[in-house]
Amino acid sequence: MDGNLVIIRENDENLLTVQPVHGKVTDSLGNPLIGVTVQVKGTNIGTVTDVHGNYLLNAPDNSILVFSFIGYKYREVSIGGKSSVNVTLSASNTGLNEVVVVGYGTQKKVDLTGAVATVGSDKLESRPLVNLGDGLEGLIPNLNVNLGSGQPGTAATYNVRGLTTIDKNSSSAPLILVDGVQRDPNLIDPNDVASVTVLKDAASAAIYGGRAANGVILITTKSGVKGKTQISYSESYTTSRPTNLPNYVSSAGYIQLFNSAQRTGALTGGYTSSDPLTALDSTMAAAYMKDPAHNPDAYPDPGNPNKYRYVGNTNWVKVLYPGWAPQQDHHLSVSGGAGKTTYAASLGYFRQEGLEKVAHQIYERFTPNLKINSDITKWLTVNMSMSATHTDNNQGARTRINQGGSWIPGDLRPLMPVYNPDGHFSGQGSYSNPVAILTLSGRDIDQVNDLWATGRVILKPVKHLTITSDYTWNSYSEFDKANLIPFNEYGVNGVFLDIFPWTNPSQVSEKKQNNDYTALNAYATYENTFGSKNYFKALIGYNQEYHHYRLSNALARNLIDPELPAIGANNDTKPTVGGTETASALVGTFFRINYIYDHKYLLEINGRYDGTSRFQPNDRYAFSPSVSAGWDIAQESFMQNLRNTIDELKIRGSYGELPNQLAPPPPNNISSSAQYPYIATMPTGTVGYLFNNEPGITVGTPRLISPTFTWEKVQTKDVGIDYSLLRDRLSGSFDYFITDTKDMVVASQQLPAVLGTSAPPTNSASLRTRGWELSITWNDNLLNDKLHYSATLGLSDSYSTITKYSGNPTYSLNDYYPGERLGNIWGFVTEGFYTSDAKAQAVDNSALAGYKWLAGDIQYRDLNGDGKIDRGNSTLANPGDEKIIGNNTPRYKFGFNLNVSYKDFDLALFVQGVLKSDFDPTRSNVFNAFPYDEWGIPYAYAMNYWTPQNPNAYFARPRFAGYGNEQTQTKYLQNAAYGRVKQITLGYSLPKQLIGRLNIQRVRVYVTGSNLITITSLFKGFDPEIVNFGGGYNTYPINKSVSFGLRITL
Repeated sequence: MDGNLVIIRENDENLLTVQPVHGKVTDSLGNPLIGVTVQVKGTNIGTVTDVHGNYLLNAPDNSILVFSFIGYKYREVSIGGKSSVNVTLSASNTGLNEVVVVGYGTQKKVDLTGAVATVGSDKLESRPLVNLGDGLEGLIPNLNVNLGSGQPGTAATYNVRGLTTIDKNSSSAPLILVDGVQRDPNLIDPNDVASVTVLKDAASAAIYGGRAANGVILITTKSGVKGKTQISYSESYTTSRPTNLPNYVSSAGYIQLFNSAQRTGALTGGYTSSDPLTALDSTMAAAYMKDPAHNPDAYPDPGNPNKYRYVGNTNWVKVLYPGWAPQQDHHLSVSGGAGKTTYAASLGYFRQEGLEKVAHQIYERFTPNLKINSDITKWLTVNMSMSATHTDNNQGARTRINQGGSWIPGDLRPLMPVYNPDGHFSGQGSYSNPVAILTLSGRDIDQVNDLWATGRVILKPVKHLTITSDYTWNSYSEFDKANLIPFNEYGVNGVFLDIFPWTNPSQVSEKKQNNDYTALNAYATYENTFGSKNYFKALIGYNQEYHHYRLSNALARNLIDPELPAIGANNDTKPTVGGTETASALVGTFFRINYIYDHKYLLEINGRYDGTSRFQPNDRYAFSPSVSAGWDIAQESFMQNLRNTIDELKIRGSYGELPNQLAPPPPNNISSSAQYPYIATMPTGTVGYLFNNEPGITVGTPRLISPTFTWEKVQTKDVGIDYSLLRDRLSGSFDYFITDTKDMVVASQQLPAVLGTSAPPTNSASLRTRGWELSITWNDNLLNDKLHYSATLGLSDSYSTITKYSGNPTYSLNDYYPGERLGNIWGFVTEGFYTSDAKAQAVDNSALAGYKWLAGDIQYRDLNGDGKIDRGNSTLANPGDEKIIGNNTPRYKFGFNLNVSYKDFDLALFVQGVLKSDFDPTRSNVFNAFPYDEWGIPYAYAMNYWTPQNPNAYFARPRFAGYGNEQTQTKYLQNAAYGRVKQITLGYSLPKQLIGRLNIQRVRVYVTGSNLITITSLFKGFDPEIVNFGGGYNTYPINKSVSFGLRITL
């Protein structure tokens, strides 16, 4: 201003002071983010980060930089005169622009109309995992992962949204694809996984047709990105032990229980032991427990001086599981790209030792992988991937010889020491010594080789059109060899008594199986936007797959040298040989159409026409239609005033009908009746009669085949809502679904026995599964964005009811029946204990047990008032005195994840569990074990048994074979609900200023505790996680562990 003159000049950005600004963008774990858009707010000045996450641009003083990247929350950061600005972006759980893998393609998450959930690699890399299922458990609502047990080499199994069938030759397992082909997820290294997508409803899974009736799990492995070569190495060392070790009675308690049961048997005419304990046994056992240093744990049997009477006090759990078992995991990866080619290579090694120290089981897994992608021209891309898995499982032959998966032998007595006084292993007659068995009886070695190769060609002949074709070859081979070495029983002073019965004769078995698999996919995708509001995408394709499976096995006895077992080196005049060979094929054409109008209204139509070799020629093809739609209310004009509060509010619904081709392919299911259910196979065998000095060979009557046998049909209806609120801080989804299985395959009504064969399976049942799932996530930053935290809660439920079942016209409770809710537990209502012998004998309990009932036996309620306790005729109309007392279906499964990062520290917590479930222990070995079985090991709490002085005891009076007290009943029904801290991890990343000088991008160290805390009301000795998936007392336990890990990125 000069006098009355006012000069007004137009603002000119060029007059502002401009300076270069640089920095690095990383994720919450410190990994560099490639391709992040960095823009000066309010201008068109911007750039993107390079392969190391670095950026450089010129920006005016005091301007604001906006950082945005798909799948991450955007950030605004003021320059404030600084020349260097480093930024950490937090992952966005909803990721409105996040791209997720779907069938034969990808879609933006915001555009999905089906029930789809996804997990990124960040959820799998922060801690050591035994297998992929170990990392996915509890992360996705209604993705049910059963780890089976903690035994090395145990495969995880998967289920999506509950049961869809009850047929023994069928399965409710989902279709699992790794990089587009069907593959066992237990044979891949979790470190190689980039993402996991679960297609839950029929609309999202229909494109896979008859294999996808139970949902689909899509696993995508990591690929290379263009830029400087990146080398990453990770390692972890873990030490493990059982989550739950049972407490057993001491020898004093064993003697007390044994003698009490023996007296009861004598009083009532019940079972008594043929090998009773003597007064001398009791006296010497008491002396040994009081002073083991000066008293023997065995003495010569007065009735047979060559044999020992055992009077020790052995805790067999501590003998077999004395400490912690080691585990280690190593993974090396190299990736990068230059020009038109990218590559990714990795090598993984995993080793886990078993909990049984004597058995010294060792499981090893090797996983090399290679991926190469090359843009030959602008319109032609070629990629190739090769991978292999080799596993070696070396364990004691005990697991192959009548011991199954039992981790605690059931015929031990604490009185027996590990060794006889002369140093030989103890164990005589009915006394089994597990240490001797595991040490002397041989080994079982199982080896798997799984080889994969895929070639893919991608053509873009014209704008908007992409044509993809790929071919996959797989060779799976498995070789299992187990040998049984006889060992001796020794008596007093090392005298030879006998060869231990079930180890004789020596034997060796071999099993070889091979499966060759090929798959061809060819599909074309057209994608375009018309005008500014009409988005259209269409896909059409073809798929064919072929399996050829071969199995051979042999068993030879009386080996020439048991220490050098060989099928050809034996004196077995009749070695056992067998085998099978099957082949199956699948062809299908498929399509998908997507239409979106103005980002508000979404429509998707999927379909597939499948043909399978598993059905008769005139019924091999079936169509899988589905439709889904969505409405994003947040995009409507009347919601504009809430845009700063509501980012997404999408209502969606879907319907689809998928045929189910029943059995999974080999090697998961090799039975002929499963692979060829329409062919009348004939059973073969041998008889004990000799014809010309040869055993007679028999051929059975062909099984009957229903002429109407066809596909099961699975219909799914789903409604859901996806939401993202408060600038993506609060997000989640809710789904409600109904799945109906029509024409379900079951055994038909029983036919007369004179027919000589069983009734054929028919499509004569229906099943309905209802359920829902909820996911809620909160993300936020505090302390000027130095502290980031996110919390996710997942909750889900499902249950199944039989709506039709024609094979049980009497509604017998020993079979399925219409209206039955799967998992129902029928049992008696417990009144308490009989308080006198007279009251016990005034009630007719003979249907449960024929011995004389006494005071201290269980008193059941007479529900039908007929003066006796029984099961009627075990039908729904006449169940006698039984009723539904519980249900063993796990209900209200939950998972809670908390992740916190502050500067260079990160913390992760994962809690998982079940809120409602019932468990019947009378069907497990806790009740089959002593005091109700002469040879079992009693739990310590079995000492709380009824006596006149202890009328309020928990257990009934001890009996051998006390079946009457072992009935399924309300008194012993257990609440199997639980909560478990599955993981807690604390990590620290070395400061970038320190490692940057060494050209190291990141170094992170961490410590993880897994399964350290469990809250449950179950009997000690039962793992609730195993119980809720059908395991019991003697299932090899899940491990709790502590791990130390390191990850370095160059």
